Amino acid sequence: MAQQNFQKGTTSKLTRIFIQNSTTGAPITGLVYNSSGLQAYYIKEGDSSTTVITLATAVLGTWTSGGFKEVDSTNMPGIYEFGVPNAAIATTNSCFIYLTGATSMAPCQLLLELEAVNNQDAVHYGLGALPNASYGSAGGIPAQTIRGGTAQAGAASTITLDASASATNNLYNNQVIFISGGTGAGQSNIITSYVGATKVATVANAWAVTPDNTSVFVIMATGPSTATVSGTVNANLTQILGTAVSTPATAGILDVNVKNIAGTVSAGAAGYMALDWAHINAPTTVQNLSGTTISVTQAVASVSGAVGSVTGNVGGVTGVTFPSTVASPTNITAGTITTVTNLTNAPTVGDLTATMKASVTTAATAATPTAAAVTTPVTISLSQAIPTSNTVQTIGDALNAARAQGFGKWTISGTTITLYAGDGTTVVRTFTLDSSTAPTQRT
Repeated sequence: MAQQNFQKGTTSKLTRIFIQNSTTGAPITGLVYNSSGLQAYYIKEGDSSTTVITLATAVLGTWTSGGFKEVDSTNMPGIYEFGVPNAAIATTNSCFIYLTGATSMAPCQLLLELEAVNNQDAVHYGLGALPNASYGSAGGIPAQTIRGGTAQAGAASTITLDASASATNNLYNNQVIFISGGTGAGQSNIITSYVGATKVATVANAWAVTPDNTSVFVIMATGPSTATVSGTVNANLTQILGTAVSTPATAGILDVNVKNIAGTVSAGAAGYMALDWAHINAPTTVQNLSGTTISVTQAVASVSGAVGSVTGNVGGVTGVTFPSTVASPTNITAGTITTVTNLTNAPTVGDLTATMKASVTTAATAATPTAAAVTTPVTISLSQAIPTSNTVQTIGDALNAARAQGFGKWTISGTTITLYAGDGTTVVRTFTLDSSTAPTQRT
């Protein structure tokens, strides 16, 4: 029994069958679709009865439902082309076809297996879960290797790829190259540079065994490797973003050329990074410079806002311009001026200048009263009116008030006491007693 596989759901399928003599087994030739007694049937998986196939004439190589055509009676005797009806393979997993009835014909049996995959699909075998694109192409399964071959030569830290390798410089940079056979087999390295004209690839580390023209290599599509590491890492840094790192001035300390900060070209002289205060994050807030030593050798143009407290000693100050009336201190230690320049009459340490002393003397003299001013008598008129309120008064007013208190007329009526002037008529003041019978105080 012959067997053939078709993809499930396909139509217009042709197949070839072999028809032979039932007695001798020899091929039978000359049959046509309507040969006497020739019949065909099929039954699908799950059918409860057979279905008759109506045979029809056909053109070789062209599908016709039930088409029956001899292929070549001379060169391929007994071989016939048969057009499988679409209904026989449309919705099933298998179909059995049976031809019989022609003179001396042995029954011809054909089993058709209907598969969900397409074994004619060279890309993904008809499997819908796989990308329908060629291996390594866009949309397909990524290629794990981008180059393989036999090396032309090798050196301590290089390998010359095969003559058909890419002519593009640095195409294989940062990829892993593995020696899979020949001299140096089992080694892997990272390509750091590649010259397309010579096919020479330079690797990050020297080979343990130098490859040669027998070394079989594979370049794997790994790309640059990154990792997050905590703790101390011992590493030999050879490149930053593909650019070779220069030998540092001090071993173990990386020399970095800071060209851009947050996308902006860094200012400053060679070897220094300028600080742009206008673009410091939140420049209006207080910047904590605790533990930072700030040295200023240029003139300070201006200071806006109040200067807060300064603790600790203030060292030498140079380049600061003071007004002509202000001395220029060059060293202040613990609050005492130990050295003062540009002062008149060279005072002793911690002393005032002569100008300061003269100013103090002039002010003190002006504030000291003369003897004549102190001994001049004050004339008091006791005829002044006696004050009736507790406002600021002259000395005469005060004495008149005292005189009224001692020599004036007093009257008591109930809890009210009245004080009169010397004329006995003018009321100077009234008071209120705390009792009309036994007073102890007045208000």
